[in-house]
Amino acid sequence: MRDYDILSLVPDTAYICKQSSVQLIASTGYTTYQWNTDPTLSSTSIRNPIATPVNSTTTYVCTANVGTCNAQDSVFVKWKDIEFISKQDVACRNGTTGNIKVQAGSEWTTPEFSLNGITWQPDSNFYNLPVGTYWVKVRDANCIDSIQINVIQSAPDLLINNTTALDASCSGNADGQITFTADGGTLPYSYSIDGINYQPGNQFNVVQGNYTVLVKDMNGCLNSQTVPVALNNSVTVDAGNGTTICESKNFTMAAVSNATNFAWSPAATLSNPASLTPVASPITTTKYFLTATTGICSRIDSVTINVWPAPNADAGPDASYCFGKTYQLAGAGGINFSWSPATYITSSITDQNPIARANRNISYQLMVTDINGCQSLVADQVAIEVVPAVKIFAGNDTIAAINQPIQLNAIEKSSAGVTQYTWTTSNFLSNANIANPVATLPFDYRYIVTGTTPEGCEGQDDIFIKVYKGPEIYVPSGFTPNNDGLNDWIAPIPVGIKEFRYFRIFNRWGQLVYSTSNPYRGWDGKLNGVLQGNNSFVWMAEAVDFKGNVITRKGVVTLIR
Repeated sequence: MRDYDILSLVPDTAYICKQSSVQLIASTGYTTYQWNTDPTLSSTSIRNPIATPVNSTTTYVCTANVGTCNAQDSVFVKWKDIEFISKQDVACRNGTTGNIKVQAGSEWTTPEFSLNGITWQPDSNFYNLPVGTYWVKVRDANCIDSIQINVIQSAPDLLINNTTALDASCSGNADGQITFTADGGTLPYSYSIDGINYQPGNQFNVVQGNYTVLVKDMNGCLNSQTVPVALNNSVTVDAGNGTTICESKNFTMAAVSNATNFAWSPAATLSNPASLTPVASPITTTKYFLTATTGICSRIDSVTINVWPAPNADAGPDASYCFGKTYQLAGAGGINFSWSPATYITSSITDQNPIARANRNISYQLMVTDINGCQSLVADQVAIEVVPAVKIFAGNDTIAAINQPIQLNAIEKSSAGVTQYTWTTSNFLSNANIANPVATLPFDYRYIVTGTTPEGCEGQDDIFIKVYKGPEIYVPSGFTPNNDGLNDWIAPIPVGIKEFRYFRIFNRWGQLVYSTSNPYRGWDGKLNGVLQGNNSFVWMAEAVDFKGNVITRKGVVTLIR
């Protein structure tokens, strides 16, 4: 046998990505190089061929010669791949108990694992999987590999294939019955109707109701089904015939039933809602429901009581009329009428529109009956206000200068509520239809003013206006301050004056004994509280007339005691 020296190959061992390549390099110093025949090498007679293995593991051998010297070495190339370890299939239909375990060898650097290629984890185990085909992937910084694993259902479906139910009675006892059988899954089975308590038997005694029955096999697989258990209801009930009544009236129910207990609703307008035949007093049309019960069995029937609403009496709007006149009441809301009290009503209180002649304020109440014979429940009221006699004051008689505008002002002296004034005649007035027109008179004149209330009640007064030539300041020539109520004062009489400036009186020595700017006040003949003797005094006055002219006047007045 020919001996071989050790040939140095790089790499000695190579881990590559699946279906990728690696360059193999033999040491220099040899004349020829011969690799074992392998189609996955780019060349078998060069020092540094490219290896592209098609198997997960491949060994490449190279022999080198120089003269009579020979050298030989080998390279081990392995794919980096994922290895299947184990799996756990799903035991139950629609279950999520499947597990997959894989492994990546030491050739992987910090491997990560994924089922969907999106979410990656360092753990190579996957839990809580449903039935399905999974591609488990592994990757590191350089390579990625995958393996297909099927998770299947390991046992046939657990099925409920037959259910029977017997009706329960009105007693309320558990005398209904449910029986059901199962198939598939893995024996033995256990049965339940509440999902908590399981038993080996498949029969249950129950009351009426809807039940969800469940079966569970040895693997814990479950299946369920809804089973109704009916009630054998023997109760009969007839709430009777309906009727129509007037509001505020009542009706005795005529129901019939073989039950032992009764409940009517709504209960508010019934004399006894637990009676089979209560008295109903509905305010409006009402549908009553009767629940008849024996044990746990009940039936419901209904009856409608129609209610004619009570008519609404309408005594008309509140009104006012003048003292001493008559007023006609106006009733509505029915076909028969009854007014109260009868005080001041001059016709029948059963008339729809009776006549009243009241001399004071009064209220009347009206009750009516409609075409159905129903009576109003609440009287309507109308308040009648008797407007007192109207009293008008046109103002005190007065004076004015010729063609001087003078303000008139009528006022109401009563409480009748005058809202309209009319002056007659309208001659020389700025407006004859207001309370305070302006009169401009060429001569003496008397006006009559009429005040009218909204009810048409009227009152009158007059005023006389004495017209002097003016503008002027008139002062009497003498006065007698003896407290007899006649000519006890001496005062100016301004006619056509807009502004009164002063009125002054001097004695014969020129001493000022009296002064005022109020033309409606005068001198009482006293100086410092002492009444002066018979004598003559000089007066002076100044004012501005209604045209703006200054008027100054003076004269002599005689004091006579």
